[in-house]
Amino acid sequence: MLQRPPPLLSSFVRRLMVISVQTTAFRVACFCLCHLVTTTAAYAVPGAKGIEWLRDVDEACIVAARSDRDVFVVFTGRGWCRPCELLDQYLFHDVDFVSGLKTRFVPVELDFTFGESDSEKLRKARFQTWATRYLVLAYPTIVCMDSKGRPFLVTESAEGRPNDFMARMEQAIVQRKARDDSFTRAESAAGVERVQHLHAGLLAVAEQLPWTETLDDDPLLTFYANEVDAIMASPSDDEDLSEVRAFYRNRTEARNERLINKRFWSNLTDLKESSKFDEGIALLKQELANEPSRDRRLSLELALMEFLLSQKQYVEAVAQIDRVLSGGQANEQTSRRLLERKVEILFYDADRKADAYTTVDELIAACPAGTKALFDALELKGMMLWREKPASEVAIKAWNALRDAVEPGTFEHLTASAFLARCEHAAGNSAKAAELWDELLSVLARQRDGEL
Repeated sequence: MLQRPPPLLSSFVRRLMVISVQTTAFRVACFCLCHLVTTTAAYAVPGAKGIEWLRDVDEACIVAARSDRDVFVVFTGRGWCRPCELLDQYLFHDVDFVSGLKTRFVPVELDFTFGESDSEKLRKARFQTWATRYLVLAYPTIVCMDSKGRPFLVTESAEGRPNDFMARMEQAIVQRKARDDSFTRAESAAGVERVQHLHAGLLAVAEQLPWTETLDDDPLLTFYANEVDAIMASPSDDEDLSEVRAFYRNRTEARNERLINKRFWSNLTDLKESSKFDEGIALLKQELANEPSRDRRLSLELALMEFLLSQKQYVEAVAQIDRVLSGGQANEQTSRRLLERKVEILFYDADRKADAYTTVDELIAACPAGTKALFDALELKGMMLWREKPASEVAIKAWNALRDAVEPGTFEHLTASAFLARCEHAAGNSAKAAELWDELLSVLARQRDGEL
């Protein structure tokens, strides 16, 4: 699932934070290759295995009210979103799932692949309105709602088998009915009893409405704002309701903090894109002075390093990396990647090659034998030697060490063989280089023929 975290200014920082914080599970990535497709109709369109997709959420709610069903909406992207296409093949071509879907729901598909015509621009605006209404930032996203348009399940994944996901939706319908029963009782109640019924109704659906990083806001607080407001407006001196109010107060405070954090990163990204690096550095230092949490501090420190590099303040950027490493904020894998980044800055940017070699040797010595980390460190040194002195014995020795550290026939071994061949050729050892190339081509041929 396509993840839309607060922008951390570069793919390097985003990669580091995913490794270090590790607060989210695997999210399927979308491949952004756009294709022009034929405009779809606004209403019923035949789909996979007989699904009659509607293309209008409001129309679907009317149909659902008339047929005593709920509404199933999938936000998708045909032609550019590979996970969306996999979801289509996996769910919507399963006969049993399709049968259950049509029985219990009015199905809606909103395809976020658009053409350039005026009608397509209108369709895009209409679909984006629904995406905003239901907090959708990633594709695919599935929203199950009642005939009034109130969601009771939001998810970006359909884990398990098709019948497992149908069972999940059936359970969500049961929880939606419990919500409705509690809300109906609240209408004829007052005081503490009314608040308790409202709370019970919200709890019935809260499990299926988690605030993930692919949603723009807290779905429970957004879709049920009136009920939450009624609960928070209850008399503050009523001790029976103190825990109930605390539940929504804490959730609201967490939401507000998260939205503030999102705006902060958005503003910081704007500063970087407009090359206002000094302002960005000042903003980051100000935020770091506010004693942020451990995880937030790490993201701020990494962003500050990126801004310093953008300003070509290489000495300061290296010092920034050292501060992060000495502070113990980063985990082992992130620390290794920061050391690799430090080596690259010292070697390629700061022209401190001796320091770069010292640091990469320390990194190599710290990596366990036979690990991907060791290969990465050896490859980094090999690339440095290739860049500076490809014909030297030390470069040849480095690439030989790299070949010896990995399994023959692997991508890593082939990479090392190719660079070793280039080094041997640069050193005038043409026969040795030709031998390595022959070996490499032989392995590739055997892989092609399925022998390896």
